[in-house]
Amino acid sequence: MKRRRAKLRIVVGITFVLLISSMVLYYSLFYKPIASVCRRNFRKYPHSVYTMSNGEWTQNSGVCGECPDFWNATLVSPAGKTPMFIHNPQFDEEISATLKRKHAYEPETAVVLFDLLKNEPEANFIDIGANIGVHTLPIAQYGRKVISVEALHFNIEPLCASVDVGNLHDRVTIVHNAMTNRRGIVTLGADDGNLGGTFVDVDSKHVKALKGGRIHGNWLNPVNTVTFDDLLDLPVISDFSKVLVKIDIEGSEYKALQKSKLFFQRTTVIGVFMEWEFHRKMRSGEDIIRYMENANFVPYFPSKAKTILNTRNSSTWPYDVMWLPK
Repeated sequence: MKRRRAKLRIVVGITFVLLISSMVLYYSLFYKPIASVCRRNFRKYPHSVYTMSNGEWTQNSGVCGECPDFWNATLVSPAGKTPMFIHNPQFDEEISATLKRKHAYEPETAVVLFDLLKNEPEANFIDIGANIGVHTLPIAQYGRKVISVEALHFNIEPLCASVDVGNLHDRVTIVHNAMTNRRGIVTLGADDGNLGGTFVDVDSKHVKALKGGRIHGNWLNPVNTVTFDDLLDLPVISDFSKVLVKIDIEGSEYKALQKSKLFFQRTTVIGVFMEWEFHRKMRSGEDIIRYMENANFVPYFPSKAKTILNTRNSSTWPYDVMWLPK
């Protein structure tokens, strides 16, 4: 009996050690506390953050001036494992919580974007509505240059820290502006539990209706706006003669396109990955279809299969749409 108990204790002990070792290994792979590295090396490299105000682009040294103790995660994508900083998952229940739990966010989108870039080695990436860098960071890690446009400074701060820890400073240019159809200053609406759901609170009745009870007032700091065509005056734009564009700005996509004629004329656009949720059964959807067709783009279901979507049934289109040139 005593021998059996001794053997049982040994088995339990070994099992416990293996369990603890597995937890430590898992933690080291996905939750290594790199916030301390962020504090030590922050601003080791100059951040390329630009803001347009009064019609001029200026470098913005104030937006990424500090490196708080962000939460951290490892994003797994076609580029491999990418270390990044996220918000407190209890505060950002949509993107940050998903990244912490699954180490991915919108992985099907990443597959489509990487598939297009793989076939266009000279193309770079413009991420309009970049949030904390879910697509910006892995594409930069993949070796492409990226312009990341983000309105909410709370998202830009962890993005800057992620750029630092990944040594991606020479590939990522951040634009701290909201994008719409005119220059000015706007207030941003807050989506409770989803910082990625931040929206320009101008003519936003339909956006608020779709978001329902998640609307939680406005962010305190207003933000300057830019147009699509304003990107042509960025100091780094010479690196973006051929681009893949992702635009996810909570219903303002059609306004952004209203001031994009010069951009599409002067730039070779290999594709536009666009959020469609807010344009089903809306005049904005009709306007987007008309504009993109006039620019010789065709709507596709966002997958590697490249199934063409019927423009007469745009009210049933998926959450996102990929526009590809004819």
